[in-house]
Amino acid sequence: MARKSKGRGTAAAFGMLLLFAGLVGGGVLYMRSVSRPSAAVDGFARASVGCTTTLRFTETGTFFVFKDLGPVNDAPSGGCQPAADPTQTFAFELRGNDGPVVPRADDQLSYDTDDHLGNSVARIEIDSAGEYQLVVVGDDPAVAAAIGRDPDDGVDELRQRAILVATFGVVLGVLLLVLAGRRSNRAAAFLAPDGPGWGPRQNAERVVVPDEPGVVRSAVNPHLPDEQVSIAGPLSEVNELLSRPRMPRPVSPWAPPVLGGTATNPPVAEQIALQLPHTLEKQAEEVIVDVTDAITDEITDAVTDIAAGDPDQPTG
Repeated sequence: MARKSKGRGTAAAFGMLLLFAGLVGGGVLYMRSVSRPSAAVDGFARASVGCTTTLRFTETGTFFVFKDLGPVNDAPSGGCQPAADPTQTFAFELRGNDGPVVPRADDQLSYDTDDHLGNSVARIEIDSAGEYQLVVVGDDPAVAAAIGRDPDDGVDELRQRAILVATFGVVLGVLLLVLAGRRSNRAAAFLAPDGPGWGPRQNAERVVVPDEPGVVRSAVNPHLPDEQVSIAGPLSEVNELLSRPRMPRPVSPWAPPVLGGTATNPPVAEQIALQLPHTLEKQAEEVIVDVTDAITDEITDAVTDIAAGDPDQPTG
């Protein structure tokens, strides 16, 4: 009979859930890692050439100043319009409550998105949060100064998380599905019980049948009695039984029709069967008479010899 395996349905469902969650979670994190640089660039603070722009820093740390070519997100302070100076190259100055912030040259970073194209020109350190004044000069009114952190910061971490989540979900999901499949195969295996009509189990021990002994067998008639049957009792009882009148046998309705109506004589086989007991009875009576006469003659001769004496015997 088939054995039921507990929990294989739950394991299979949980395995499918982990597999799906791993693939979806890994895909979402990977897409965030791809879109993170573009979102970071769109969030940069920008200041136009020829204007002084007020910036508010809510966090401290390292920031980069980029020479950005694209639309200006933030309107210049006081409604200042870009004003280029052909005699000056691109430059900036950042002043805070504690004085100007000293930049350090850095041109290692760059970005290229659908709306912005920029290269880093310097790195600055913000030690305290608050408002700062950014003054930008240059010879191209289409160029702006963009301040923000590294656009690729955190991208590698998101990709690693995406790989870990996808791998974790896929591996555990596949393991649970394999485990559920093995349990299902064991549950579907047919285990035949012992007993007539089923045969032994597959792992049952082999039964060794001994060789047949060298005994000569002869055919025996199962209907032959062990001893010869003899009829006991006086001959008068046998004769009485044989002399009882027999009931006439009724005529079979399926017998062939006879002229004159009802058939009066039974078939030949039945006549022979009816006459056979009479014949046997007569033969038995003749045998009994012959035997009786022979015994009587032997007794008579013996008595006569005894009375006359035996001449072959010596006398005294």
